[in-house]
Amino acid sequence: MPVWNVIGRRAATAVLLSGCAASSSTLDLEPGHVGVRVVTQDRYYDVRGTTPEEMQATMLANAPMSDGRRVRGRTSWNVRWRYQIRRQGGGCSVEDPRVSLEMIVDLPRWLDSASASDSLVTAWREFYDALHAHEKRHAQISLEGANAVREALSRVQGSCSTLQDVANREGRAVIDRYRRLNREFDEETRHGIAQGAVWPPAWAARPGGPAPPAGPDTSWIALTPGGRVEWQGLHIFEVGGPDGRHVYVRDMEARDSLLVYEHAGTIHVRLSHDGRSILINHDVGQYDRLVVLVEVETGVAHRLDQEVRERFARRPLDPRLRVAPRAVRFSDDDARVLIGMLLVHVDAASTDEAVRLSRAFERRWYVVDVETARVVGEYSGRHQPTKW
Repeated sequence: MPVWNVIGRRAATAVLLSGCAASSSTLDLEPGHVGVRVVTQDRYYDVRGTTPEEMQATMLANAPMSDGRRVRGRTSWNVRWRYQIRRQGGGCSVEDPRVSLEMIVDLPRWLDSASASDSLVTAWREFYDALHAHEKRHAQISLEGANAVREALSRVQGSCSTLQDVANREGRAVIDRYRRLNREFDEETRHGIAQGAVWPPAWAARPGGPAPPAGPDTSWIALTPGGRVEWQGLHIFEVGGPDGRHVYVRDMEARDSLLVYEHAGTIHVRLSHDGRSILINHDVGQYDRLVVLVEVETGVAHRLDQEVRERFARRPLDPRLRVAPRAVRFSDDDARVLIGMLLVHVDAASTDEAVRLSRAFERRWYVVDVETARVVGEYSGRHQPTKW
């Protein structure tokens, strides 16, 4: 008898593009294995305008929604399988498994390229080509998953009474594995940003704004969407988009812009005295923060809080206290950074208990070498050390 099973998934932040013989997609994928049918369809939303700002505005208005926010692309896909159950001897086996992979892809379509400048057309083409290459790999991973489902089903045999449950469990396990591979690919490429799939282009941002106060204890500067600051011949600015928020640095003499950080949430930046480094304090959750140092010239980012966390974790801590790292300041020569493990939340049953727990908490301060990201000094006390 034939048995059907259906597994569905909705991609929130990745665009999967695919193509095969039975498809209306723009990509050419390797064909599925014998017994695997692939059907894809591209669906477009319109992008209008002849400037990056106009295009970004219509993209934000027209892009599909996923998890309550706009995304540049969205793919719905389903894997279905069917097989015969063959009785042999004292048991049963799966015979002639057939797998179907169906995908619908939402993509942007720019309608005003004929009226735009050559530089904007080139920027869009570079963005789309990078996105195309990134998403083709996503699609290939999904197709490999469909092929693997058929291979797994073809090996199933055993008790006739449990064969159907075993076969469907094997198919679901394969799907879960290839979902993880897609997620890992996104983490590795930052959803294509590392491959150049960034819009608007860096040169489109308009820098400017107030300069931070001078001196060794430069204040933290919050970068919100569209926020920008000027410091020692550099403009540091933030551009928000449907796939996240990006921090750029522009050298005003060379007129070059460099993407140095992609984030979601709130960040604060502190600039080094020589203008070569940016220290980013990134709120990644309600009770957690990352400390990241970015080299302005190269855009290379280093996590400075990892060894700090490891050292602090060795100390006994009341589980009702939540503590997070926060970068405090650069040394005068910009070679070291002072990071404090600070109390950010107390989960107490009463105000009196919260006060008692807070007073009992001993802050810890760590000096981190900028070049090696290693801890080179450690202090305790409620107040940050004045000499370190």
